[in-house]
Amino acid sequence: MGVCYIPEKYKCFSILELEAKLSDAVKEHIQANGLTAVEIRARYPSIRAGHISKLMRDEPLCMKMLGAIAEATGMRWDLKVAA
Repeated sequence: MGVCYIPEKYKCFSILELEAKLSDAVKEHIQANGLTAVEIRARYPSIRAGHISKLMRDEPLCMKMLGAIAEATGMRWDLKVAA
């Protein structure tokens, strides 16, 4: 049975946790490789400098944007699901 507490309307706890962990990983990857918003945008035009600055300020981004940023930076990640 899942957790009875829903911290954000229309988003389950599991997705919030996944977004938080992926945000941290993408941020670390960008910093470790010294990438700029301009370099990232050159690889994936829908990513704006505002998205990168939100990420660096620890503001939430959705899974779609986090996935796009991860791909644009060359970061690889695996999702494991336990049943």
